[in-house]
Amino acid sequence: MADITVSSAVDTFLQSADQPAMMTNLAARVEFKGEWNPATAYTNQQMVTSGSLIAIANAANNNENPVPLPISDSDFLLDDSPSFTSLTASPYIYSGIRVSSYTGIFELSQIRVWIPDVSADALYRVVILNNSDQTLEALEGFTGDTVGAIGWHVISKFKRLLEGGSYTFYLISSKKSGTTSFNHNWNRLAISNTDVDPASTNLTNNGLQTKLRINNSDSTSTDRASDLALIVPGSTVKVETSATRYYEYEVVKSTSQTGWYDYDVVLIATGSGGGPATSLVTVTATNRTAIAADYVKITNHFLGSSVYDGYLKIGTGGDSFDNNAYNLDLKIQKYEASTSWDVIVY
Repeated sequence: MADITVSSAVDTFLQSADQPAMMTNLAARVEFKGEWNPATAYTNQQMVTSGSLIAIANAANNNENPVPLPISDSDFLLDDSPSFTSLTASPYIYSGIRVSSYTGIFELSQIRVWIPDVSADALYRVVILNNSDQTLEALEGFTGDTVGAIGWHVISKFKRLLEGGSYTFYLISSKKSGTTSFNHNWNRLAISNTDVDPASTNLTNNGLQTKLRINNSDSTSTDRASDLALIVPGSTVKVETSATRYYEYEVVKSTSQTGWYDYDVVLIATGSGGGPATSLVTVTATNRTAIAADYVKITNHFLGSSVYDGYLKIGTGGDSFDNNAYNLDLKIQKYEASTSWDVIVY
């Protein structure tokens, strides 16, 4: 069975330019057979559903169930009442778990994070990094006061099958004493899904609204690299052509490139009139004045494991992988699945 990603047929379908082309393309590649029936013999490229699952046959089969089935108990890696050591660091903290070198298929059914600070100034965001291609997926973000009590906070509506590969699941934590801001103008180009320098005086975003790229030189050719360097995880960036046409983003990662900055972002607001025009735009960045934030660890919790490592990164420091458990926990269960089906929606 393939990993839970979009198959080649459906990937082409999703990237088609318009609805008629999408439907024609999909119909030419797969045959929809409705709900899976164990009495039916299926052939290559036939699509079925089973509850919320959608799968495409990659080989002829008679009655192989496309639904992955559990073959172990479902357990968290940490205790419900763990014996954590409390620590602090600034300006922001990445803490979590790297999962790698595992065999078979696993369902990740739940992510929970330990929240040590429930004040309104404490900001949290859960992120998944695919270590193979370095793509980020930003999950739930919240402030401490929305949690209410120190302890575990379960990330809502999360379920994923993992088959091969390496992933780092982490919590971004920061705390502020206030904010600072700046605004300058750039020229917004058309959407681009290629991570390259947008060129002098320009900025661009990708179609999924997960990337924002800004050249160091603003629309007046003034070097704004020192300001762009202040945009870090937890910053918000508003790109607008008017009070009603804008995108507002939360930054989850900042990467300094040669002559430009590459930001991984979450779209948190769109203007009532839609996004900004491809024209001169004003960029307003609001940055958190960081103070020490809390995090927790259990020393050597993963000692002897060949699958799990603790992950810690403080500010712009390097990635650290060790045997410790930190603020994030996973509920994982081993599964088995047919090799005759590619699951595209689980």
